[in-house]
Amino acid sequence: MRKKVFIFLIIWFIPVFLMAAESDEMTLTVTPTLIKNNITPGDIWKSSLKVINNNASPVDVAVQVRDFKSGTETGQIEFIDPQVSAADKEGVVYMSNWIKLDDKTFTLKPFESREVPFVIVVPTGAQPGGHYAAISVGTQPPKAEVGGTNIKISSSIASLIFLRVKGDVTEKGIVREFSTTQEFYQDANVNFVVRFENKGNTHILPQGEIRVKNIFGSVSDPIKINQQTEFGNVLPNDIRRWEFKWNAGDNWWNMGRYRADLMLTYGEQSKETAGQYFYFWIIKWKPLAIIIGSLLFLVIFFIYIVRRYIRQAVLSAQGSIVHEQVQNNTVSVQPRPQTDSQSPTVVRSRGVIDLKEKLKK
Repeated sequence: MRKKVFIFLIIWFIPVFLMAAESDEMTLTVTPTLIKNNITPGDIWKSSLKVINNNASPVDVAVQVRDFKSGTETGQIEFIDPQVSAADKEGVVYMSNWIKLDDKTFTLKPFESREVPFVIVVPTGAQPGGHYAAISVGTQPPKAEVGGTNIKISSSIASLIFLRVKGDVTEKGIVREFSTTQEFYQDANVNFVVRFENKGNTHILPQGEIRVKNIFGSVSDPIKINQQTEFGNVLPNDIRRWEFKWNAGDNWWNMGRYRADLMLTYGEQSKETAGQYFYFWIIKWKPLAIIIGSLLFLVIFFIYIVRRYIRQAVLSAQGSIVHEQVQNNTVSVQPRPQTDSQSPTVVRSRGVIDLKEKLKK
């Protein structure tokens, strides 16, 4: 019985393993991954993509046009259901309806590449501003066989198309947030957060840098933001978030207050600027606590030594005065209250003869 179960498991899992390996090794390359263009209503624009089979076996390829919208603030996109795109619901004009493909399915030989042409026909009444779509290229899933187990999930990559229709285009953006995760840092590893909101009707690419200055005005190497790249675009009515790390080094002199300045520029029609700044501290608490504790101990110990020295000096001075009084037989004179029947007397210390009696003799 155990032998039969073992043979059954081998027969079941070997095909599944081979299918997973085949799926993991199946790779395609599409260039370019981002297409940007400015176009006039009523124009026709022709272009193409290049699809490359990086596998040692033939690949069935499927190409389709998809609409997308902003997903998360980190830049991920969310594809829209093709049925919704075709219906133009709620008065939204989807750009996928403007794009025409000649070849939607084909087979690539091992390590073969192929150009995929497409045409964009912009309606004469197209609304000015940004319009967005993607051409998705993926493995063609095989047809299901009756009674078979040959099932594969299609994986795909996309080339994004950012189209700007000329007209009344508004480029406007603001820095929604520029901050750090905390105000005080024990080490010099600082995290910056930048959130930029696009309040216009077309995509914009904010570019700039973050500069960090210490209390002496010294500026460290700036943090570059979206420089020398076409990625990092912010879609209309969308917020994009970036996170950056900055390290000042482990030098003790790096403690203190710092100022972080953000400066961004954006816009194709005219360069606009946006920026913010804030302060933060780098304080090495543990070493600083040791230093402060050591200094406090030294101060207390010094005060104790000084007070002890003063006390001993006072006691020594009092002892010297008493000793000197005994040696010199010091006289202590105290006046007696005078009356009509008494004459002045002088009281001397023990062993001294009364002055009055001496005068009588």
